[in-house]
Amino acid sequence: MQVMILSWDLSDWKDFASIISAFATFVAILIGGGWFVYTWQLGRRSLFDLECSFYSLDKENNVVVAEIRFIVENKGLVKQDVYGFSLSVKGLESVEALEVDSSWKGLKFGRELFREDVIPMQDAAVRPTIRRVFSHIIKLDKPGPLVLLSSSFSFAKDSPSINKVEQLFRITDVQDGK
Repeated sequence: MQVMILSWDLSDWKDFASIISAFATFVAILIGGGWFVYTWQLGRRSLFDLECSFYSLDKENNVVVAEIRFIVENKGLVKQDVYGFSLSVKGLESVEALEVDSSWKGLKFGRELFREDVIPMQDAAVRPTIRRVFSHIIKLDKPGPLVLLSSSFSFAKDSPSINKVEQLFRITDVQDGK
């Protein structure tokens, strides 16, 4: 019995190479498509933002109540569990106190007004295509004209916060609390 492959001419080898090439392309498309679906559609995709409203309790803005809203919008196709929102509020005492931090060339907010985990490490799910708002109210004593809010949360219990946002707000945009 003679081996048939050895008796192929050049056109038979070209046809065989074409079939192997088409099969390899098909497998590559399957792998690439699977990777795209896994990383972009089934992975964690979210937007994280802060909103804040200020309510002055006196005319000089010495005591201000801040309602801070943590907004998580799920852009992926899978449910996302969120854990432990932390919050840091830093104030700028006055416009004259503007100072640039030499290490990173940004504006320095040296006066810490508030820092703690504000929403406990509990299971809070954000379903696909849903925008969920978590709210927390704090009191700020003599916050100054500008405050810098920094917040973060995690997708897993006991893991470092990997989702962070920082936003600047003007205290002069207060609503009269009286």
